[in-house]
Amino acid sequence: MDPGAQAPPLSRRTEFEAIDRWLDLLRTGSEDILVPAGDDAAWLSVNAPIAMSVDRMEEGVHFRREWCAPEDLGWKALASALSDLASTRARPVGFLTTLSLSPSDFDNPDWIDGVVRGMAAAAEAFDAGPVLGGDTVRSISGLGVGVTVVGVGEDGIAPLLRSGARAGDLVQLSGDCGWAALCLTKLMEGGAEAAAQLSQEAQLAWRRPRPRLDLRRTLANATAGIDVSDGLLADAEHLSRASDVRLVLNRDACVSSGLRRAAGPDLAETLALGGGEDYQLLITAPQVLDGFVTIGHVESGTGLAWGNSEPIDLQLWQGWDHGSTV
Repeated sequence: MDPGAQAPPLSRRTEFEAIDRWLDLLRTGSEDILVPAGDDAAWLSVNAPIAMSVDRMEEGVHFRREWCAPEDLGWKALASALSDLASTRARPVGFLTTLSLSPSDFDNPDWIDGVVRGMAAAAEAFDAGPVLGGDTVRSISGLGVGVTVVGVGEDGIAPLLRSGARAGDLVQLSGDCGWAALCLTKLMEGGAEAAAQLSQEAQLAWRRPRPRLDLRRTLANATAGIDVSDGLLADAEHLSRASDVRLVLNRDACVSSGLRRAAGPDLAETLALGGGEDYQLLITAPQVLDGFVTIGHVESGTGLAWGNSEPIDLQLWQGWDHGSTV
């Protein structure tokens, strides 16, 4: 079947025909795969520790269809899961996906084909490996896209955990936070038309995030790490608690000058510190690592504090909460 051809409604094609079409859009083989997608189970041949992580996006919780193209959703679903591999120093070798289809999706399969195309584009962009398998189910509500990523450790590098930060380490960040939250804020205020007035940097940060797999080898000298998905301060608190240390942060260093110009000083702080969906890496290390900027240091104690020793009240900087909706 031509991958560019218009698909018939799912109600008029079997589940197996739909799966065959989606597999046409996705890469299915690699040297690590003994049995590819299409059998009851995929088999991998890897002589290394295996890392796995799962993420899911639900309509009405993480996205609205009028806010993004289906290709953006597929890209983001895979990219967000890959970010967890990046933060633990794992190399991706493949992924599985689950699609929960709403009743309307069975009559409009082109939108779902777009989701799969976006996933395929992200897999190629980040060398995520082939699709290993998946599942499709009928949803009684909206569309859901789940992704499980599989990675491996390599070169004798141990997993990077949240629990290894030590007093004296530097707290470092791989890039700007807050741009995705700025785009989401505009979407919620005025829909896609309002978000379209933003810079490409802001729009792509929310629609097409880039997991920092490019920094995997740099992380060999890190002591602890986490990807920033729930919000910079929320994830900093996760790392602090796991390591049983205090992170002392430079408030100005946490917010980029570009975001301050685009959003204004007050909103920029709110977005950068509490917005979420940044998919940058927050790490600790004894020295500054290439590709990172220093935003604080680690000391004995617990929790988070600003550089003037003022404790940080996380209630003032609301990170991502799955009890909320978009």
